[in-house]
Amino acid sequence: MLIVCDGLQPPSQMPRVGEAVEIEIELPVNHNFVRKCMHCQATVVRVSGGSGEASRIALSINQMQFRDSSEAPPSLEELQVQLGQGPM
Repeated sequence: MLIVCDGLQPPSQMPRVGEAVEIEIELPVNHNFVRKCMHCQATVVRVSGGSGEASRIALSINQMQFRDSSEAPPSLEELQVQLGQGPM
């Protein structure tokens, strides 16, 4: 799997080669089924890019599972309240 980041993350926050990561990918809505997502356990195999440019992270998927995603992802305001920052 290849992930392209917007380049706003400092290099210190990027994962390192060999690091285990978990990724959830929300799938397109199908009105005949509940919302689904893919939950992946993966290993970082390559990181490229630098400061100010889009970074690319290549992952090797070790395990993948389809799950129900019945709850909508939290909004920015909900995340800020959970972190005690209050809405912006």
